[in-house]
Amino acid sequence: GKSKKKLRFLRAAGPLTAVILGTTFMKLSHPSSISV
Repeated sequence: GKSKKKLRFLRAAGPLTAVILGTTFMKLSHPSSISV
């Protein structure tokens, strides 16, 4: 029921959040070496 949906959401949001945090951290740390 709800727990499975929550688990699926967390599993999908985990890597996405990591990517967003990583990109933000890289932009803040090395704004001159970003080539996206």
